[in-house]
Amino acid sequence: IARVFDPTDLIVKFALPKSKKDLVKVGQRVELTYDQDKKLVVTVSELIDDHDVAIDFLQVTAELDKNHRPDDIHVGVPGHVRLADKGVAR
Repeated sequence: IARVFDPTDLIVKFALPKSKKDLVKVGQRVELTYDQDKKLVVTVSELIDDHDVAIDFLQVTAELDKNHRPDDIHVGVPGHVRLADKGVAR
């Protein structure tokens, strides 16, 4: 599940299972689907491994294109992130 946290920073954060970390790279474009059928392409800017052995996920930060930001994106919008031709990150 993806959520936009700060509308001034234009970022999306999502969890990625460590077992799928090789599928995502900094600079890669991924697709965010929100409100059931709205889609937005975002660019991965950071992969964070907080080293918590109890949590087997990486945090991924992706940036929205500042020139193509939909008006209905705001803090707390839930969604799903799909990796181009690789399926949904769950």
